[in-house]
Amino acid sequence: MPNPVLAATEATFRSIERNIDRFIKLRLSEYLDPARHRMAKFLGAGPDEIVFGLNTVLRNLLWNEGDIIIGGRYRLSAS
Repeated sequence: MPNPVLAATEATFRSIERNIDRFIKLRLSEYLDPARHRMAKFLGAGPDEIVFGLNTVLRNLLWNEGDIIIGGRYRLSAS
């Protein structure tokens, strides 16, 4: 991962960890909404078809034959 991307990712995670409830309630959508639109454009899908979620969320969605799940992993360096 490029250093500027890693630095931004680590700063975001530090912000989240300081007060996760506040982040989820007040700030999460400002990260997810633009990312959902960018991913939808990249995949040729509608933003309402893009789901970012944890395993628990994914297990509770109704899946249909032909649905596609795209996953990724990230790694933070030890600070």
